[in-house]
Amino acid sequence: NDEPWLAVKFKEQVSGPEVWIKQNDVDYMVDQMWALRDRNLVRVMPIVIIMLILMTIYMTRLMMRPIGDLELGLSSLDASNLDRSSSIEVPYREFEKLVKVYRSMQARLSDSFVKARRFASDASHELRTPLTILRGQVEQLIHEVPVGSSQQIRIRSMSDEVERLIDITEKLLMLSRADANSLVQHLSRVNLSDLLLQLINDAHTFQSSLKITSEIAPDVYWQCDRTLVRQLIQNLYVNAVNYNQPNGWIHLSLQPSSDMFELTIENPSVEVPADLVEHAFDRFYRGDASHARHVDGLGLGLSICLEIAKLHQASLSLSITRQKTVVAKLSGPLRRAGV
Repeated sequence: NDEPWLAVKFKEQVSGPEVWIKQNDVDYMVDQMWALRDRNLVRVMPIVIIMLILMTIYMTRLMMRPIGDLELGLSSLDASNLDRSSSIEVPYREFEKLVKVYRSMQARLSDSFVKARRFASDASHELRTPLTILRGQVEQLIHEVPVGSSQQIRIRSMSDEVERLIDITEKLLMLSRADANSLVQHLSRVNLSDLLLQLINDAHTFQSSLKITSEIAPDVYWQCDRTLVRQLIQNLYVNAVNYNQPNGWIHLSLQPSSDMFELTIENPSVEVPADLVEHAFDRFYRGDASHARHVDGLGLGLSICLEIAKLHQASLSLSITRQKTVVAKLSGPLRRAGV
């Protein structure tokens, strides 16, 4: 009937079995196979691609895990934990050398910090005795020369410089002890409200040119070392006085919030250095030398304040408002009367 057929037989068997199939049936079967392929391709390929992407992400994370551990370890390193052993595991031999270099670097840094702390502590401790003797000799010379003479004025200038050196050694010794985690504290329940009120009363007596205001909540207690905290607050106050405007003001605030307290000391300043917030707690930082030359100080007060705050699990920060005022903020755990 003029309908094409396809015939298949074994070449070696002339009279063997044969298979006859209509051409239309073959074409229909081929079309079905291609349609099935197209349907499976549309459905399966996205799943295959997603699985490949997920497997690639997993393998990348697995291979890069040691690098992530090294990054985390390096970011968490500071002077207080350099002597701790590294917990980084080496899952692949390719990373063994890198981890060894990291551990060696950590050990060298720890040794360098220990030597630096020891030097600062030993130098400060050794300087105390000769400086104390020198102070005594200078004070004796002051009384031996005529009162008001040029010699007495020069000796008094020498005495001031000796006192400055003694102050530097004492502060360096305190900072070295803080770095070595050997700063001794005697904890007690301190009424911060009374401590600040006493500071304000004394300030009104000695700072007649500055307007001092306050907002102090009553009976705010802190479990702390009274001597160290008094030094912290005194340093913040002295810093606000030294870097204030002529006939300026200081505002002190102490407010409880939940289980924390917040102490702020705010003051205006003539010229605020651009890098003040970033480097305020760096040791020996005094801002622009041309602006700070007339201010008596060593650049160690805020560094000591920060170490005292850390010792008491508190936070200390410095910020500049839009009105160009400097705000020192101390936050710590709150303890009220009867607690």
